[in-house]
Amino acid sequence: KGDVFSFGAFNRDFLKERQGGSMLVLESKDPAADRAAFAHAGLPVFAPFSFEREQALSDGGTRKVGFDLTFTRDPGDAGNGFFTCFHRFPENFWSAAYQSHRNGVRALKSVVVVCEEPAMHHIFYSAFTGEREMRATSLGITITTPRGELKLMPPSAYERLFGETVALVNAQPRISAVMFSGGDRLRIEADCRKAGLETRSSPEGLVVPSTATAGLSLVFP
Repeated sequence: KGDVFSFGAFNRDFLKERQGGSMLVLESKDPAADRAAFAHAGLPVFAPFSFEREQALSDGGTRKVGFDLTFTRDPGDAGNGFFTCFHRFPENFWSAAYQSHRNGVRALKSVVVVCEEPAMHHIFYSAFTGEREMRATSLGITITTPRGELKLMPPSAYERLFGETVALVNAQPRISAVMFSGGDRLRIEADCRKAGLETRSSPEGLVVPSTATAGLSLVFP
């Protein structure tokens, strides 16, 4: 209500209508600067939201983790949330053990947002990411950020590239897929088969479809 954005209430309401990706988050270097940039671009801004806690370690010790979240909204997209996240103690949060997996994935390559008219949202995404340059093709718009790409594409392009149909609820954009890099495709495919998960090949890689992953497709090279 007012200038307060409730993370919990937003996701509660989101799940009343559908599953899948509900929010996009970007890395923050300066929460106050993010908020000022959003306001300068004419985007909605909300009260600063911060929290921290003591994390228990396996050796019995503790360490402090804390975060500052800076929320905004796309005036043309009522269905998804957007915020930046600043790590107060990144040296405590990041763990080498948590960044290694048998599937070989090393990084998030891109997030795919399906929308009827990508050009109608490029001004918001430019302001949200702080990136002025973007690539526009017949398949949509790609914005490169320090942590990966944001791809905006119409349903027809998404179906052609990923082999999956996306139904847009009330013509609102949908966070439809996350693409990874560095994965061992054969191992991922074998592990999915053992777990009874459907996979399919597409021009963009191996797809674990949204029907098997609570509404958000996973794509491996």
